[in-house]
Amino acid sequence: MIYSIFARFANRSANLSVRDTLGMFFNDHRSKLTPDFPSNLNEAVKQLSVFEYASFEYLLYNHTPINYFTNFLMTVDKNLIINEVKQKKSQNLQMSIGQVAFTVKESNYFKYCPTCLKNDLVSLGESYWRLSHQLPSVMICSDHKEILHYSSVLYRNKNAQLVCPHLNNCNPSPLSQCVNDAS
Repeated sequence: MIYSIFARFANRSANLSVRDTLGMFFNDHRSKLTPDFPSNLNEAVKQLSVFEYASFEYLLYNHTPINYFTNFLMTVDKNLIINEVKQKKSQNLQMSIGQVAFTVKESNYFKYCPTCLKNDLVSLGESYWRLSHQLPSVMICSDHKEILHYSSVLYRNKNAQLVCPHLNNCNPSPLSQCVNDAS
């Protein structure tokens, strides 16, 4: 997820605030960094080109859930949404893609696969939030065929914190337990 790219950078930078980090990436302290569709993504591409994230399209199609939400839209509607993501202030993006009226609601917390987390920490020394785990209605890791777990990190964080997955925020709380509790 694009959110993970920024979170990993923020954890290693000398910036004292998320606002400073966002200012570096977006050249605007007021840009919004949501986990799914940050505003002003076109500007962030310029800053991320150093890390081989070379194009807006690459970031959009590989690090946001654009395909999930626009796959069955007409090309004209899809292009309107893509143009809105490019802008500094994307106002009604969640409304435009139907996310607000979507019957399958997004999770309140980031989801993770315990095996992915463990493997990342061993091989990379850090982990990241996987886009495929955060999609609404996804409850199984496609790589390990395991039930996903909820972390303690809010998906729509009002405090604009940038948090990477780690053992201290990835608690053993499988989605199946929450599903069973609801029935």
